[in-house]
Formats: sequence, structure tokens, C-alpha cells
Amino acid sequence: SNDIKEYVLQRAGGTCELTGLPAPFENSQGEPFLEVHHIKKLSDGGLDHPANCAAITPNAHREIHYGSNGRKLDERLAELILSKEVELERVKG
Repeated sequence: SNDIKEYVLQRAGGTCELTGLPAPFENSQGEPFLEVHHIKKLSDGGLDHPANCAAITPNAHREIHYGSNGRKLDERLAELILSKEVELERVKG
């Protein structure tokens, strides 16, 4: 959903949630360009939920989908996002 996408992009703050690198360029609105990735695909039963989505660079996105280490990267990304969401909930407290 658009709400999830906007939340995830805001949570990332212009930084790839997998690599920690800044977005590679700005979009036509002058915002950092990152792609939103579902860690567990919707077609595989994944949820359209912030804990299942991450904002990542286009290169990281392609590597997850087509690279030999894609599964490992997705597993690492899941850990990073879970940790981030737990911390955000703690801060909201």
C-alpha cells in the first residue's frame, strides 16, 4: 500500500536499510531514491506491513532478487528491519 511505502521510505531516511549507503540519486521531486522491497514476497504469503518491507538501493534490490547471495541478504535484511521496528516501538513506548 502507499501508506506502507511512505512509512518505510521515511523510516529509512534516505539510507539503504541493507547496506547503510545513501540513496544513489534523487527522484524528480528531489527526494532520495530507494526502492521498497518485500522481504517475504506477497505471493509467498508475506504481509504488506512495515516489518516485512525495507527501503533499499536499486543495486541491493537486484542483488536480492537475482544474486547468488539473495536469500542470505534477505535473511540479514529481515533481522535488521525487525531490530529497527523493535527500537522504534521502544522509543514510542
